[in-house]
Amino acid sequence: MPRTEEKYIVALDIGTSKVCVLVGEVNDRNQIEIIGKGTSPMKGTRRGNIINLDQAIDAVKKAVDEAEVMAGLQIESVYVGLAGDHTNLWWDVRPHPRLGTLEIRMPDQPTAVARSGAFAALLQALCVAVLEAPPRPYDPAARGIYQQNRWAALRFGPRAELIHPDGERLLPVPELTYELLGLIQPAVEELGTVELIRRLEPTRCEGDRQLEVGRADTLEAVVADVAERTVSSK
Repeated sequence: MPRTEEKYIVALDIGTSKVCVLVGEVNDRNQIEIIGKGTSPMKGTRRGNIINLDQAIDAVKKAVDEAEVMAGLQIESVYVGLAGDHTNLWWDVRPHPRLGTLEIRMPDQPTAVARSGAFAALLQALCVAVLEAPPRPYDPAARGIYQQNRWAALRFGPRAELIHPDGERLLPVPELTYELLGLIQPAVEELGTVELIRRLEPTRCEGDRQLEVGRADTLEAVVADVAERTVSSK
């Protein structure tokens, strides 16, 4: 069947559990209509890495063949998106396929090691609390709430007002923090990190101390204070 190549777009996705191929046709309104689809179980990967190239190639061929039959054309080229490895996923939270762990981007490093330990304990307890709680329904709008809160926290620190997860009210950071600490308290006790968590100060941040020292003295005094507190906290 004679068809103009420019009218068609083929996408190939190689996942951990399956391979998917989609064939799209560009219509007169410059919109893409799906005219072909092919899937095949992926048996040549483990934790996001290809460990058996022959099996991976075979899975891709099967998915392509199925899409060709459905679309009624021969596929000669495809668009493939490859992330390389997990380090190319620039998210605040991402899985580590080799270790089987969840990585959470660290905020600005506090001067005191004990304060860093408190943040780590907070995130650990939060993960436990989320896993043990009933799953929340997916809400696409929640992403917008997260982005707004992230910006406000970066801009105003502990003096920011953040949107409550219920999406209906604004609350100051300390109030939300105390509410969060109450929610994760059972997990904190289970993990034995109560003393670590107590080092958190919901009303202050590292920048407050540096501004106070700088306004009272000089920039050199700020650097000296940071260095002294860092060394003494080891």
